[in-house]
Amino acid sequence: MAHHFFTDQVRTELYGLILMQGFRKDGVPWYCYLSVRMDMLKELAEKQAEGIGVEPTDYGRVLAHGIGVPDLSVRARMEEEYGFNHEEWLNITQPIHAPDQSHE
Repeated sequence: MAHHFFTDQVRTELYGLILMQGFRKDGVPWYCYLSVRMDMLKELAEKQAEGIGVEPTDYGRVLAHGIGVPDLSVRARMEEEYGFNHEEWLNITQPIHAPDQSHE
């Protein structure tokens, strides 16, 4: 018996989990856990370094977000469900501005 294996189109994109933190235009602090495509990470980091506001969903999938800093329950969920390590994450301390999310 012959076996034939083929793939029509294989997606090989790699993703990483990052914690974005910054301030909205109105000065309110915010955070966002973003599953970002690794091929988009350089562009995202460059925009952050330039202080350009970004829309996180342009770079990946938002897993959690909110006002202020992530509370213990959010941190625990990110660790348990996604393996995020809050003790060893790279903290890029550039001021970034989020899109206006005043509806929250």
